[in-house]
Amino acid sequence: METREHEEREESLLRELLKIERHEDQMMAAMVQLGASSEKLNRRLAGLTWVMLVLTWITFIVAIPNTLATIFGISKVNEMLGLEVMVSALVLSTVGGLLIVVWPRSVFSISNLEKKSERHIEETSPQPQSQSAATHVKREEEPAKRVCR
Repeated sequence: METREHEEREESLLRELLKIERHEDQMMAAMVQLGASSEKLNRRLAGLTWVMLVLTWITFIVAIPNTLATIFGISKVNEMLGLEVMVSALVLSTVGGLLIVVWPRSVFSISNLEKKSERHIEETSPQPQSQSAATHVKREEEPAKRVCR
């Protein structure tokens, strides 16, 4: 009688262990999917960041000459400065803005910002699962196998 109860308990325990293992497998699959979706989201955010950066550059390049043109539109300033001075100031401000964005040694240059962006993405991207996670699963399976025997 006791052996039958013992066998029933053992079978019940084995069923519960199998349920736990199934749930663990489901959780691991969900973690992998979450990591993949997180990586996709990071890539999309990086793309959107570049779009905003380009729009900011365009605004920067256009804003300075626009401000100068507004100042030159004031009648007193217009009377004091000649047309050549105003046009040369507008051209210089436009070229200066472009140089800040394009010059390789500039803090705001495309190549410099690209390098910084790549470093940032590498630092924030999730690392691939290590061997420790796989060995953890194997270690968890071993007690279940011993109980099954």
